[in-house]
Amino acid sequence: MENRFFITHFTCTLDPKMGGIPTGILNICTNLKSFGVDGRVISTGNTSRNIHAAKTQIRLLHNLGIAVNTYTSLIDNTYGVSFNFLPRKKIPIMHKEDLVVLHQIYTFSTLIGYCYARRHGIPYAVFPHGSLTHYHSRDSRVKKYLANRIFVNRILDNSSLIIVTCRSEFQDLSEVLKERARIIPYSIQTTNLNPSAHLETEESREEQNIIFSGRFHRKKNISLILRALPSVINVFPSVRLKLAGDGSPAERQLLESEIDKHAITDKVDFLGWLDGDELRKFYYSGDVLVLPSFNENFALVVSEALQAGIPCVVSKNVGTADIIERTGAGLVLSALTPEVLAEALVEVLSNGREHYLNPITRVLSEELNSNQIANKWLEAIRGLRDENL
Repeated sequence: MENRFFITHFTCTLDPKMGGIPTGILNICTNLKSFGVDGRVISTGNTSRNIHAAKTQIRLLHNLGIAVNTYTSLIDNTYGVSFNFLPRKKIPIMHKEDLVVLHQIYTFSTLIGYCYARRHGIPYAVFPHGSLTHYHSRDSRVKKYLANRIFVNRILDNSSLIIVTCRSEFQDLSEVLKERARIIPYSIQTTNLNPSAHLETEESREEQNIIFSGRFHRKKNISLILRALPSVINVFPSVRLKLAGDGSPAERQLLESEIDKHAITDKVDFLGWLDGDELRKFYYSGDVLVLPSFNENFALVVSEALQAGIPCVVSKNVGTADIIERTGAGLVLSALTPEVLAEALVEVLSNGREHYLNPITRVLSEELNSNQIANKWLEAIRGLRDENL
């Protein structure tokens, strides 16, 4: 088969609580497997807790026929450092390997993947997951400066391809990297696609649900949602805010303090971390997804909500904001203030989900179509293979 390619993905932990990278890898592997692309995942820096948390991700990858090799660490670390990874424990070369994808940049797994690709003469792509954006360039400046001087610049310079998921991420790349960059969004599965199906079967309910899904992190700007909620309650007294996700005890305490401050304890539900069927049911329960982040790359939660037929209210800093604005599948905030957010939420709730079904269907069939996105991957891999013949 012409499209019979093989990709090896190098990443840090697959624990979904560490961010969108594990979910993104599963999304890519699921989509490409349908088009004859096989692969494996090399994951470093996993504690026993990480591996337990990633069991669903790993099981789903195994079900696809994607091998997952995990290298462990005794301590939690965001850099994917594995203390049992020794040079003598070489990663075996796969037969007819076409591409290596390095997920993230400032991680141990990226360095290992780079060395592997160079040793075996395999073209490799860098998938930065937002780590080259202007927003993230302000984080850990000294560490990143040293990493750039030691190995990151070399990895970027020798890469065959840079993969970004949205226009805003592309715009933040240097001019040199833009020349070999491709915008390849995450896809949605279009099998039996019907975003209005749950409206036809769902029992009528009086309450309206504002939903949020993701890590409890300061960049998500969840406190803004809490500050806007009282104004929404004035218009929709039965509205509820449902928060799916988790974060550090400090982040949780900050949110609870904000909830107490605005006397909205009885209007906010903490649901914990959800995945699989529980997460899908959560999306279907919503009337609007809200994501007022200070920075967000593609934001898979937006595409997942749209697939459930749920309109989205997002900040202009969210990578998928251009899709929402262009198609009308929700609203993009003009400013990050409680007043602007409350006004947007009231407008979407007043319009109702049915109002957004046609724009949402357009997004799913035209913007995030799995066939179109798989073809972008296949064209990129085929092009790299032809260059190396």
